[in-house]
Amino acid sequence: MQNLLDPITVDLLFTVLSTGAVLIAATATLLALPWTEAQLTATETAAGHLLQFQAAPMRIRSTR
Repeated sequence: MQNLLDPITVDLLFTVLSTGAVLIAATATLLALPWTEAQLTATETAAGHLLQFQAAPMRIRSTR
């Protein structure tokens, strides 16, 4: 009787599962993107607010 987990079968399963995981991740990414005008405007406004906050430069003191 032939072993069902020969290297070719394992490679095929790995390839199919990896491809499925990439496709699922791509679909989830596309679903998370803003698509309506209201969502796009809200995203642009939030990004604009984040860019306005600039951290004060850190002063480095010499230890000597």
